Amino acid sequence: SSTNYMKVATDGTQVKVDADASKLRRSGFLVTGREATKDGSESDVMEVTPDSTRVYVSGGGSKSGFAVEDDGDGSKVGSSKSGFAVTEKGANGNAGYMNVTAANFLAGYDAGKTIKPQPLNKLGINNTVVGNNAASATINSSDNVILGTNAAKSAGTMHRSIIIGKDAGVGSSESLTSDDIFIGTQAGYSNESGFYNVFIGNEAGYSNTSGGSNLFMGQGAGYANEESNNNVFLGKYAGNLHYEGDNNIAIGNGAAQRAEAMKNSIAIGTDAGLVSDGENGIFIGNKAGYKNTTGSDNIFLGNSAGYTNTKGEQNVFVGNSA
Repeated sequence: SSTNYMKVATDGTQVKVDADASKLRRSGFLVTGREATKDGSESDVMEVTPDSTRVYVSGGGSKSGFAVEDDGDGSKVGSSKSGFAVTEKGANGNAGYMNVTAANFLAGYDAGKTIKPQPLNKLGINNTVVGNNAASATINSSDNVILGTNAAKSAGTMHRSIIIGKDAGVGSSESLTSDDIFIGTQAGYSNESGFYNVFIGNEAGYSNTSGGSNLFMGQGAGYANEESNNNVFLGKYAGNLHYEGDNNIAIGNGAAQRAEAMKNSIAIGTDAGLVSDGENGIFIGNKAGYKNTTGSDNIFLGNSAGYTNTKGEQNVFVGNSA
């Protein structure tokens, strides 16, 4: 009896290929074209074989295309030979444009290209990476959501983190972090070993390298912070130049904006505690403690309360302009 290799019906189209692995690669269904060269060499456009279906399109120099493959034994889960991939022909690892597997979802040129799934060790799995060059150098990272061009581009290893925005959480090859949330262009840009941070806003926490358990929300909030911990800066440029000192709360646009070394203090209100580098201060009200520099252990309550105090300590001023 004859064998139908292609069948077209009202309910579907079937193409049958020979499953004999000893056959040449070209057994099955193949569409080729000729290159614009003197020797008229052939170039595959579409190929259907027992183990894969490929559609090749012209790329930027090297041939790029489309592939849906399964290696059959599951030994290569997470490689470009399992699931759905759009890659450069001949590229290594996950390099290409899209790689969707049981282990990871990678979309964007070179997104997550160095991630190496190790399911048994729970490493290199459960990552969603979208954006050109996003997480392109990360290794053994798991349980992350990374979205944006160059997001986490140079970060070495990270776990359970959310990084969203162009150049957010770029990090370095030495990075070892976990449980961070960076949202905004260049948010958490320099983070290398800081854990449990939340930076939301363009350039929020930009300079943070090892500081942990910080909450910065607002454009440029906590921009200069490098190693300090347990700070809360909420508002545009709140704690913007603060780089040294733990356990502070600054809420309001410009609150503690230039307070480089504030410690254990609270500043609430626009420009409250603007330049204060003292300790244990409480400034509540717009421009409260506005000129305070090194004065410590002060309580200023009210708009412009303690406005002119610079170095005085252990004062209590209550009332507007007190």
